[in-house]
Amino acid sequence: MNPERWQEIERLYNSALAVEFGQRESFLKQACAGDEPLQRDVEQLLASQSGIERFIESPALEVAAKILATDWIKSNAANLVYCTLTHYRIVEKIGSGGMGDV
Repeated sequence: MNPERWQEIERLYNSALAVEFGQRESFLKQACAGDEPLQRDVEQLLASQSGIERFIESPALEVAAKILATDWIKSNAANLVYCTLTHYRIVEKIGSGGMGDV
């Protein structure tokens, strides 16, 4: 791809970002004036951009910690009987449900 073509794609991409989502398709049809490869390239960039916005909604370390904690609790809940947590002593498991073990 030559530099002029890339500059045109980049210009249209940035212009399309300024247009409301529902109006982008008609904007691109008009702006590309029948140049379907140009329109397709800009649409592909716009599609990839929408995934970037949600790429990391939560920090990876936070997500990993929650997964590890959940897995640990599920696999070790039975082992907590007779353990002491601060000044509480667990003497028996009395039930479990959707929110956890009691």
